[in-house]
Amino acid sequence: MFKKRETLTQNIAYMGLMAAINVIFVLLTYFVPFLIFILVFVLPLTSVIVTIFCQKKYLPIYMVATIGLCLIATMNNFSDTLFYVIPALISGVVFGLLIERKISPVWIIFVSSLLTTGLSYAFVPLIQFIYNQNIIEVFLKVFHVDGFKYISFMVPCFIYLISLIQSVLSYIFIKASLPKLGINIESESRFTPLLIASLILLIATGISIPLFPAFSYFFSLLFIYFSCYIATLLSLKKKTYIYVSFGVIIIVQFVLFATLYSVIPNPFGFLLIDGLFILIICLGIVENYLIANRHNVK
Repeated sequence: MFKKRETLTQNIAYMGLMAAINVIFVLLTYFVPFLIFILVFVLPLTSVIVTIFCQKKYLPIYMVATIGLCLIATMNNFSDTLFYVIPALISGVVFGLLIERKISPVWIIFVSSLLTTGLSYAFVPLIQFIYNQNIIEVFLKVFHVDGFKYISFMVPCFIYLISLIQSVLSYIFIKASLPKLGINIESESRFTPLLIASLILLIATGISIPLFPAFSYFFSLLFIYFSCYIATLLSLKKKTYIYVSFGVIIIVQFVLFATLYSVIPNPFGFLLIDGLFILIICLGIVENYLIANRHNVK
């Protein structure tokens, strides 16, 4: 069952089977609403399988068929298809394409989460037009933060965090499932691309403060994402000085935050948290370039 499809008939039949599985799960959410949270993991997996085992030129057929059938299945409430099904479906295809190209997990999750965030934003006006309901405002009211003065700064972060959590959990689910199908996922990440991405996002954070203040925390969150991955790579080296450095960095950051927070104008005070990750990146530069080069010279 899990092998490359060559002919048009084989591709269409396989895609039809996967589309049917997707629709069945969508229909089940009517009877068990909690399954919608499982659906966002199943849809990416089926899309990954289709992307890997079917010819790429037939992918639009699979996507159109799945979206069309899901829209029919959710005629009473299109919002589930728009806000959950379509982003999960498209992110799954992206997962599959990047996995085939042996892209590192950090980039797969990053691209997928950004794509899901963009799609979620894109469908908000459509859902509001159809149902006269702003789904972002609904979420904010659920978490009782709709009255927060600087909520416009938090909304992009809120949506991205949801997308990031979904992408991470989807990746974990897919990574656990694909080896059973004979598919291996690249797991190695190089430091230099992560460093470049982190520095670009740190600069974007600084530029956005005067120009696009509402997006400053969004860029900061992306910067923290890559910085956390760098911290993970450093911790995996299992060197004593790295662990000690982490402790010193946390203490220094705590002192800096406590000292400077009161003098930073609202609502930018919490951007001082970036200082912690800037110091971690500096540690990464020392470890990967200075110390590594010294060992190479020896």
